[in-house]
Amino acid sequence: MIAESVRLKAQVVSTDEKEGDLRRVLNFGHTLGHAFEAATGYKTFLHGEAVAWGMIAAANIAAQFGICDKQLYDRIRTATLAWGALPSVTLQSGRALQLLQSDKKTERGNVHFVLPEQIGKVEIVNNVPEHAITSALAEIRRLSRA
Repeated sequence: MIAESVRLKAQVVSTDEKEGDLRRVLNFGHTLGHAFEAATGYKTFLHGEAVAWGMIAAANIAAQFGICDKQLYDRIRTATLAWGALPSVTLQSGRALQLLQSDKKTERGNVHFVLPEQIGKVEIVNNVPEHAITSALAEIRRLSRA
């Protein structure tokens, strides 16, 4: 699985060396993942753990807006959590929103989320309302205590 993931990533990067929209698909889970890392001073989460929580949050946001159905959200959540326990998330919404604004992928105040439509297909969205982010974070905090 790791070798196939590396092969796919290399294919995307070589096709889109300037980090256009194709390469942005690799950022699935990174938007909130970076916020989790920054909020804890890069000491609580391994990068993959933060991105895993970010993937679940992104899938949650996508389901909230009908970009994907609840079954896909459930599938992504279940598959991600099946890999093992992840550190608890305590990041509060206000702090997360603040950190999102300072993320390196934020352009002119627009936070970009990579949201799944189906397995292997994503939509890049830059107008996710705060209430959707807040709701996804509440779900992540709940799941991380389960």
